[in-house]
Amino acid sequence: MNRKTFLTVSAALLLAMPVASAKEKEANIASDTSGISHAQFVNNIALAAIGMGVKEPLNISMSQESGKKVLTVSGSNSTRCRIPVSDGNPPTMNGISCK
Repeated sequence: MNRKTFLTVSAALLLAMPVASAKEKEANIASDTSGISHAQFVNNIALAAIGMGVKEPLNISMSQESGKKVLTVSGSNSTRCRIPVSDGNPPTMNGISCK
């Protein structure tokens, strides 16, 4: 399995886990200008980015790239994650790329 496939599958599995329990980790999000109102989805995206190396507190923003919505998650280090998302409510993650 190549690295890109492994990272996509790992992130998808992380996002598939429910965040129902109060004992679950809540990401420390300093700012969220994504416009996504589904709090559980935003927290799951944030936790995926933390798992990929972004350090808290997090900043989440949305942009359009080639007509597609892309979330960018950055934090207190230089690692940034770009996450293409669908238009659904809640949206779905269509991959993750972190550098």
